[in-house]
Amino acid sequence: MKYSQYLEIIRNQELRKMPEPRLEKLKQDKKERKKFRDVKPQILSKPAYMPIGRNTVILCDDLVFENEKYFIRVKKNFITDGGSLPRLSWSLLGITPFDPRCVYAFFLHDFLYQSESLARAENDTILSEALKIPPSCNAFQNWLIWSHVRAYGWMVYKSHTPATIEQGRKAGEIATKKKLKLETVIQ
Repeated sequence: MKYSQYLEIIRNQELRKMPEPRLEKLKQDKKERKKFRDVKPQILSKPAYMPIGRNTVILCDDLVFENEKYFIRVKKNFITDGGSLPRLSWSLLGITPFDPRCVYAFFLHDFLYQSESLARAENDTILSEALKIPPSCNAFQNWLIWSHVRAYGWMVYKSHTPATIEQGRKAGEIATKKKLKLETVIQ
């Protein structure tokens, strides 16, 4: 008998011993938690942004993103350089670093990279989710952006200092969804 099967038998025995109202409460809580797992990634606020130089734009209001695990808020006045890919890649993609279909995903991803609040792979997964939010680029373009970031993003991570990480953490907040309530990870 495998250990997981053994644990399942014990859990079933404990559930049988439980008073009926408590068992019903557990079943109801499980249904409520499932509602959070079914949340599709979405950008809850799409603030205006404006150029402040040749290769940078600034948020004019807070950007709020939600997926099944996190609420992420990027604060007003956050600056991004857009999609940081080589020029050849932009030619292949047929879009620009500040394309309106992708720019919110770039703001979000740059905040996550600067704050180093989550693992790099998790940050890249969130970028992939954000790129799929309509209006979005096609699937090939999204995959190409994600694969370039996955392949070369380590160079950005390697260049961070404690001071730049602290500055990045002040630029927004990340809250995790746990047991139907929010626990703030970074403020």
